[in-house]
Amino acid sequence: MPYADLDQFEHPDYFNFHKQRLLPVFQPLLMFGAAINIIFGISFLFTHPDTGNIALFCMSLGALLILGIHYFVGRIETEKAFTGTVLSLGSASLILTTYFFVITDDRFVFVSFAVFYFLFGLFIIAPLVNFRLTILSFLLVDCIVFSAFFSVGVAPLDFVITFLMYLSGMFVFVGIGIFKVRQNAELSYRLSTDLFKRSVKDDLTQVLNRGAWHDVIKNQLNGLDKRALPLTLMLIDIDYFKDINDSYGHIAGDKILIRVVELLNQHLRKKDCLGRLSGDQFIVFMPMLPLAVAETIAERVRSQVQLTSVSHLGRPIHITCSIGLTSYQRPGTDLARLIQEVDTELCAAKRAGRNRVFAVEY
Repeated sequence: MPYADLDQFEHPDYFNFHKQRLLPVFQPLLMFGAAINIIFGISFLFTHPDTGNIALFCMSLGALLILGIHYFVGRIETEKAFTGTVLSLGSASLILTTYFFVITDDRFVFVSFAVFYFLFGLFIIAPLVNFRLTILSFLLVDCIVFSAFFSVGVAPLDFVITFLMYLSGMFVFVGIGIFKVRQNAELSYRLSTDLFKRSVKDDLTQVLNRGAWHDVIKNQLNGLDKRALPLTLMLIDIDYFKDINDSYGHIAGDKILIRVVELLNQHLRKKDCLGRLSGDQFIVFMPMLPLAVAETIAERVRSQVQLTSVSHLGRPIHITCSIGLTSYQRPGTDLARLIQEVDTELCAAKRAGRNRVFAVEY
């Protein structure tokens, strides 16, 4: 059956869907990062008098960039703009932090902290960023940081250790990418499943809607095997349903529709296909079922509906139904003709006084 391309439903709401859930976690993390930068800057002002001023300047500017991310991320509405803002400001803050720490004796402790803090933040917002753009930006940051190391004459062993640290960071980010892909797939699956159910099922009774029922039966008729004969259609109409709605309200009418479907399901086989044709009409396609057997089933359904009452606001509502049956013994039957013939039998049942089963065989 042809259904609409699901991509057009996923992307418009996907970014905002995750943004509403992840920003309450991501924004406090940004505030924490800005506070840590300020604390480090002030501490180095006292512990490293020779470089303290540079430390305070670099760390304060880094904190300002982080606060810039905090300000803008709540106001951005597209994935690319969000990615660009986070990566540009975040990378600048990371480079400032790295630039300072590579000229201190404690560089490995603090550089690794800065890098993995940055990666941890990306992990949290992974569903919001563009993965390819982020990987390219991460590689660019690598080059800048390595250049900073070379510019201050880092020993080869120190460079190898730093390279391994960044390599491990890259593996972490690959993990983030896998996480994001899986999350996209799960969301897409849930969304497509929900859309599929909504497109083929009647919301109230949970049986196939008219369009879906037509598609299913047309497919079955196109690949029909002679062993599936005879084909029988059953059309059920609730008697005086409009009067019930007018007298008791639509909620009572909904209860009746649901109850009739429950009764129908008790008498149908797994291979039978039940659908809601219109407001108070239900249609059943029954392959490999002789008309005599179908009449017996229809009579049981009619009788059980007659004996059933639906309670509404403490008042019982008694209902009846009229049923038309049509059975075909030969292949090549057109669905529109089948429905026309079974509707003719239903109309005959109504003209004869309702609460009856009328059937015809071709």
